[in-house]
Amino acid sequence: SAAGILQSRDKLRASQILARNRIPIPRTMNVRDVRDVEHAIEAVGGLPVVVKVTKGTQGQGVFLRHTAYEAKSLVQGLLHARRDVLIQEYVAESHGRDVRVIVVGDEVVAAMRRRARGREFRSNFHLNGTVESVDLPEEFADVARRAARVLGLNVAGVDLLEGNDGPMVLEVNSSPGLQGIEMASGVNVAGAIVDHAIREAGYGDVEIDGLLRMLPDEGVATLQVRRHPGLIGRTLKEVFHGEIETFAIARNSHMMWNPEPLTRLRFDDVVLCTGPRTSLRNSVRSAVERCSDPSDEHPLDPGPDEAEV
Repeated sequence: SAAGILQSRDKLRASQILARNRIPIPRTMNVRDVRDVEHAIEAVGGLPVVVKVTKGTQGQGVFLRHTAYEAKSLVQGLLHARRDVLIQEYVAESHGRDVRVIVVGDEVVAAMRRRARGREFRSNFHLNGTVESVDLPEEFADVARRAARVLGLNVAGVDLLEGNDGPMVLEVNSSPGLQGIEMASGVNVAGAIVDHAIREAGYGDVEIDGLLRMLPDEGVATLQVRRHPGLIGRTLKEVFHGEIETFAIARNSHMMWNPEPLTRLRFDDVVLCTGPRTSLRNSVRSAVERCSDPSDEHPLDPGPDEAEV
């Protein structure tokens, strides 16, 4: 859901929800004053600690600090820049590695282990980390499914640390990258996501073998026309102004691949768009806003089946 996406992108809010639902996470403290740093370090188990901002993706805004002085200096700078800051337990046994699990609906569709290179402790694929296939234990799969469920996400990339006492949720991503996990697992994750979106929209079986293979940093967004009355009857050209590539429309249990720009949208259509993952969601929202109808109570609410992946 839209609320789930917002919750997952705020690391503090997500941590609170996960902890409240007894899903294991590293000990975490929110720091609003540099004078609270030493107390926070003690509360999460001592040095070293992970310092992170509450909003950031692909490993950005995440730091490992080995002394209280280093942690204080970093926190002071982040607070001065008006960033919300977390101090988190460092799980030494999982240093430089984690397990990424893709959950679609209530099903685990793919998983991989990520490893950092050299002295880097962040294992993100975009930070030159390596990926490999993993035989996912059921305990890890169960934690991943529960994390996605309590955050209200139909599509989620759940990052798990391999702690001595079992899996711990490090982060839950509402728009996970696909290149690394498709490479490591051999699973067509994009196809699984599109298939789920179409099933949830009430369509029958459709052929999706023609689904485009994902390019680095590319994403897919699904848009249900029925949720946005202002789109009905408009052409793709009128809606997107040629700024977003529409590679398919799900209509009457069939897929219309590469629809013409002058194709008019119908009430039950599900539009599938592709573009740069970092900007695709905002581009789709802008297009919907331009065409919003006064009768559309939530013109910018993407709905439970509309997600960037």
